[in-house]
Amino acid sequence: MDSRNSRTIFACILIGAIFMSGFACGRYMQYSEKNRDIEENFGDETEQLRDESNCEIEDGKEINESSFEEEIDENSSDIITFCVMGKETLEINKDRFTDTGRVDNLWELDEINKIFDSLQGEWEIDQYFDFVYWRIYEPNLFDFHDNIEEETRQSLLEAYYEKVEAAEENIPDISFSIRNSEGEERNENYIYQQTYSSPVSIIMSKDRSSEFYPIFKDSCAIPKEEDIEYPVLYIKFMRYQFEEELYKPATLVITADGGFYILIDGAYYSLKEKEG
Repeated sequence: MDSRNSRTIFACILIGAIFMSGFACGRYMQYSEKNRDIEENFGDETEQLRDESNCEIEDGKEINESSFEEEIDENSSDIITFCVMGKETLEINKDRFTDTGRVDNLWELDEINKIFDSLQGEWEIDQYFDFVYWRIYEPNLFDFHDNIEEETRQSLLEAYYEKVEAAEENIPDISFSIRNSEGEERNENYIYQQTYSSPVSIIMSKDRSSEFYPIFKDSCAIPKEEDIEYPVLYIKFMRYQFEEELYKPATLVITADGGFYILIDGAYYSLKEKEG
């Protein structure tokens, strides 16, 4: 009795295994057929995309992914152009800019001549424009000086705003000439004040520096005004105060949108051609 039962159980297990194998095989065939259809459709789309990507362009070259990248690299501009006061144009390779985004006194003679030719004439201050941002003008107010007392901080801020007010109300009487001196044309690259001629230092800044970066307020500082277009040319020189018989620094600022300013002790003044 036990032997018959054992054989019966074994037969049932065998039949069940055969049935499950058949079911699994059927499901596999069904899945394989469906997968084959997907692969065929995907293959058709892939082939279509491949045909489109290998289309010919006007010069007869095939374009694929690698050659397209090469075309981009070949056509990408490594030159920054800067038109000085709407006249002469400078073409400067990006490799010449330092990590701080500046070309600092590394100029060809031809480039210097273009700059001075564009600025040739006699100039004088027109009106007040702006003032250097307070964190730059007074480095003691920069964030890392958090150990100064609040009374000292307020005193420095009050002194700053007094200077801003004084700069607005007292427009300095300053004039200078470029490429001419006392009515005579000159070829030298100096900035002239009557009989005094000052050598220059030329810097180009590619981008607007962070307004929280403390730099010397007499050169390359940025104004609070954010509408100035970059790149910007800075021409540093020494101006002579005849009454006091003193030499003081000044910086000419030429912007990409044709603005022309002079920076004196933190104050920006716009310039105009001298009348008469």
